[in-house]
Amino acid sequence: MKDNSRVIVNIVTGLAVGAFLGVLMAPGKGRTSRRKVDLFFTNLGDSIADNAENNLNLLENLKDSLKHSLRENVAARAKRR
Repeated sequence: MKDNSRVIVNIVTGLAVGAFLGVLMAPGKGRTSRRKVDLFFTNLGDSIADNAENNLNLLENLKDSLKHSLRENVAARAKRR
């Protein structure tokens, strides 16, 4: 699992650096380029935050479902005895 997360982090980092350098190397005014870079990283940060929040919600729902299933299984086994 750690290897997969490291690969994903490296890919995202590479994409961010590539986009950053691409905007800096592109012909255009400095102010416009800085705005593009700022917008890119703002959107990237928002996207990461949204994905993290969604994943946390999914994990909470999974935890609640597992708790409920375990309680039902324990209760069913207790009734059989």
